[in-house]
Amino acid sequence: MRIYEMKLILPSSARDWRYNLDEDVRHSWKRFLKAFKMKYCKAKTSDSEM
Repeated sequence: MRIYEMKLILPSSARDWRYNLDEDVRHSWKRFLKAFKMKYCKAKTSDSEM
């Protein structure tokens, strides 16, 4: 449910990015969160958080 809720609040550019992710990443909260942090939070995320 969390991924669906996140999809609702994302701007269109982030929704497009999400749509282009591999299906296994889109359907796994852990993988999705990792990909999201790598794409949008590069300066704020340490390697230990990945």
